[in-house]
Amino acid sequence: MQSEASPYNRKPLEMVRLWAHECHRVYLDRLILKEDVDKYMEFLGNGMKEFSDFKPDLILAEPLIYTTLFLLPKVMKLHMLLLRTWTNLETLYKPNLRSTTIKSVQWI
Repeated sequence: MQSEASPYNRKPLEMVRLWAHECHRVYLDRLILKEDVDKYMEFLGNGMKEFSDFKPDLILAEPLIYTTLFLLPKVMKLHMLLLRTWTNLETLYKPNLRSTTIKSVQWI
């Protein structure tokens, strides 16, 4: 049981977009061949039919970026955060890279 309400409670589109993000990160990011990507998108399209309240274009609207808030102050609640732009991602992580062991990250 959760001790507090989910940040996605009463926000079904956000939950579906998080699902699509996770599918992309787990499967799509590992695919190389175009035919594999096409097949993945077909499978994802079939899965999205379960969410008939939302159009696929709305679910897959770019950028489809979520991140955990592990670099933010401890007082903030940890959950997946939707980032609206790549700049948002850079703003969150770049200042904290100096304190991590990752030194060779370049921002595109």
